[in-house]
Amino acid sequence: HHAAVEFPAEEIRDVDLLVCTAPPKNFADLTALKFIQLASVGYGQLYGLELVSRGIRVANARGVYDTAIGEWNLAMMINLARDLRQMIRN
Repeated sequence: HHAAVEFPAEEIRDVDLLVCTAPPKNFADLTALKFIQLASVGYGQLYGLELVSRGIRVANARGVYDTAIGEWNLAMMINLARDLRQMIRN
């Protein structure tokens, strides 16, 4: 879970595009916001932000991590099959 940050209101008031994993604590100060590009697949961190009533569109990062997750899974299977933890202890 990513911790939300807070930005100076006067610096984000005119921002119309936000790229983030979690919106800032002072999300309401983004009065010109039109679009959010999430760096995650899920949308749970956006619940309760009244995006529809504010006319804000959102896109997630579905598919962005597919290759990395597939590579990690293969690496873990090899590590388990070869008992990498024991090899490191030896």
